[in-house]
Amino acid sequence: MGGKSTRGEHISHTPAEHAELVKFLVDLGYVQYSTPEFVIKMDELGYDSIEDLPNLTDEEAYEELAMPEKHAEKIQEAALKELLRRFLVAIPEGSMEKHLERFIENDYDEIEDLEDLDEDEAEELGLTAKEIEVLVHRAELHVARTVVTELLRMYRDRSQPSSEFPFRDAAVYKPLLEAIIEAGVTELEDVAHLKSGQVVGLSDADLAKLQSDPRVLETVNKAEL
Repeated sequence: MGGKSTRGEHISHTPAEHAELVKFLVDLGYVQYSTPEFVIKMDELGYDSIEDLPNLTDEEAYEELAMPEKHAEKIQEAALKELLRRFLVAIPEGSMEKHLERFIENDYDEIEDLEDLDEDEAEELGLTAKEIEVLVHRAELHVARTVVTELLRMYRDRSQPSSEFPFRDAAVYKPLLEAIIEAGVTELEDVAHLKSGQVVGLSDADLAKLQSDPRVLETVNKAEL
């Protein structure tokens, strides 16, 4: 087995999210993974909320947790389903939770998968063309918000020890998130092409910081290959 899975610089979730994770595991029938000791162990590996669980088998963290792979697979599958359910419920144009099982049956088990829906699949999925349009738009927006949120909260300025993570606080990153999305950013590569003054409330100095982030630079390098 390899070394400890770090999952990068993980941000611990709130006590409420920890409690939600414990209830989720208990409801699935995995009481053995809901003890304070086990939850601490999961937290150390960066798995301390339902949102973290979709990567449980991909990154083989279950090995370090001494969890059988079949348990990890079931937990991951249930987490994906719950996150998709929440997304469908929260669609501003109206809940589409009733389509949850049909999406999963047709291998649309992640929110990102919904970006690829097209009108040709409407009848098979029991959707109207308008519903397809709404789902694709909302899925794209969800993915964009997730990408930008992670960029802002995880950006690290090692030259400033007193404020290594300048955008991490909710009061800082939330308005910037909305402004960056409003500026048309849908993926990390878009951040590299933002211009001075294009994002309301984002100074040139802070824009330069984000554009120098290794994750942004990596997308640019890949695009140039």
